[in-house]
Amino acid sequence: MAVATMNLLNPLSLSQRRMPNKAILTGLSRFQRILLVTDGTITEMLEQYLEEKIKVHKIYEKIEHDPQDIFSNHQSCLAHHKHPIMKREVLLQGQHSGVSWVHAESTVILDHLVKGFRMDLLSSREPIGCLWEKYQVETFKQVIDFDR
Repeated sequence: MAVATMNLLNPLSLSQRRMPNKAILTGLSRFQRILLVTDGTITEMLEQYLEEKIKVHKIYEKIEHDPQDIFSNHQSCLAHHKHPIMKREVLLQGQHSGVSWVHAESTVILDHLVKGFRMDLLSSREPIGCLWEKYQVETFKQVIDFDR
């Protein structure tokens, strides 16, 4: 006869991702923690979880040439880049409900994208994650800050 001992795990100890402060995961639901630690597109996860198509509502989008003009909390990550940088702020909303589920600020170095991806990103309302899939781009996403 085998005896197994189970211990409850601290969810914070499970994440190996580099985050500014893992304590930001404290007090979040399991699904909220999953959204923060994933390095893939969250759009499809939201759609499956909410059983609703997600649309992008662009709040702000501008191409900047001076790293000082990007989101202040993103500057330390991109200070050495001299290429055009897209500063983007969006809401991911339910297509039918209109509920805003995620607010995101993104900073993208445009010269690092293939032409089609760059054009779609600037001219469409497709979520960045869906464009990653469409163009089969490997990316690195880093959570710099989080607010509830």
